[in-house]
Amino acid sequence: DIPGSTQNPFKAVAVIGGGYDRVHDTAAYNAAADTFGAGIHVIDLFSGATLWYAGHSSSNADLKLAKMTKAIPTRVKVLDINGDSFADRMYASDMGGQVWRFDVSNGNGAATLVAGGVIAQLGAEGLATPTAGDTRRFYNSPDVAMFKDPRQNRRFISVSIGSGYRAHPLDLSATDRFYSIRDPYVFNALDQQQYDNIVPFTEADLVEVSGNVNTVVTANDAGWKFTLPDNQMVLAESVTFNDEVFFIAFTPDTQGAAICRAGQGTNYLYRVSILNGDPIMDDLGNVPTGGEDDARRSQLAQGGIAPSPQFLFPSADDPNCTGSDCAPPPIGCIGVECFDPGFQNNPVRTLWTQDGIE
Repeated sequence: DIPGSTQNPFKAVAVIGGGYDRVHDTAAYNAAADTFGAGIHVIDLFSGATLWYAGHSSSNADLKLAKMTKAIPTRVKVLDINGDSFADRMYASDMGGQVWRFDVSNGNGAATLVAGGVIAQLGAEGLATPTAGDTRRFYNSPDVAMFKDPRQNRRFISVSIGSGYRAHPLDLSATDRFYSIRDPYVFNALDQQQYDNIVPFTEADLVEVSGNVNTVVTANDAGWKFTLPDNQMVLAESVTFNDEVFFIAFTPDTQGAAICRAGQGTNYLYRVSILNGDPIMDDLGNVPTGGEDDARRSQLAQGGIAPSPQFLFPSADDPNCTGSDCAPPPIGCIGVECFDPGFQNNPVRTLWTQDGIE
């Protein structure tokens, strides 16, 4: 609800990123601000009119942000944290490897409707002299979920995302990673001054889990990161369900490309714990030394760039079913290739939650 703006009677809007800048088709990182795409727009779903937008400090945006210099071609994640049917939180990612968070104050005019800023810098943006290995780009949206860490006995919002150069998947210059950042301000809205004073999380604030199991993420850590092996990159959005993260990593066929032979590459499905990136298995003590990363993944049959995982919860065929027959096992699918996701067909929607109440 934006007073002072002409909205449709249902207050229905679309929230979109500014788009893509073709400067990112060039492998070398361009430190200058992007010409196109560096913004977020709220558009009336009926008329198409722009009701609010964020952009660089030099723009005429409603929310001017000095760090908003890189294109945002991905879907903006919009949440209703307090369950009042209005958006009050947003997360976004950009081509400079940055992760953004915004708080929405419904009922405010466009000038004070949204506060926001960068909460993590995981690529070249923000570095004085980035190397080719630092040029991580986010071509996919953040995967946002709430979870509780039993070690710290508190809730976090996980913001998970992987990097990869989708415009040139044969370019292996960057050191690509998968990240799971912990946003500690689950229910607390931040004002613009607080956002302006945030020191964004960087690589140094995240615990490396590659090659390890039983990693401890402490209260001083901003989350965990997984350095992808074998020239892998993440080119599709991850999915978090049941405190587990499912994501696809792609390895291009560089040998085929070297002799001008079309190659489909190889896809891997990763299934890891949201708490610390551990492989999902009954006994982590059975993981052989050197096999920690293999335990996290399984190879897919399909080539090309695989899509994000999807979960299906079938209904019972028999209307007179009883017990477990009424809840057939769920199915995970990546395109037409399906797998057992490892949890029960008992999805429960959480409409309200509070720390200390189970």
